Amino acid sequence: MTDVIQATAEQIRTLRQRIPNDSKTAQAIDRDAPWEQIYASAEQEGFRELCATICLGQRGAQQNAGE
Repeated sequence: MTDVIQATAEQIRTLRQRIPNDSKTAQAIDRDAPWEQIYASAEQEGFRELCATICLGQRGAQQNAGE
């Protein structure tokens, strides 16, 4: 796993602590859903910081893949 993916996963886990357990976003994170699914739930539920984190992580992973 690349550093950017690890860092993004860590940030998602950190942000998860602030999300109510009954939200779809929390449930997606807890079951290790793909980032796209977590993003979709986070966007619906208004967790903008989490959406931004996922976008940055995906961009970084794509850039690393292209190197």
